Amino acid sequence: IGRNGRVAQSMRSLLRVAAVKSDTRVSLEID
Repeated sequence: IGRNGRVAQSMRSLLRVAAVKSDTRVSLEID
């Protein structure tokens, strides 16, 4: 997805931030 997985990386970051805010562990389903 995207160049050099840039989109995937940004999505991971967003998921991580959301997980931290909701204090929940998010398992990465996007590879």
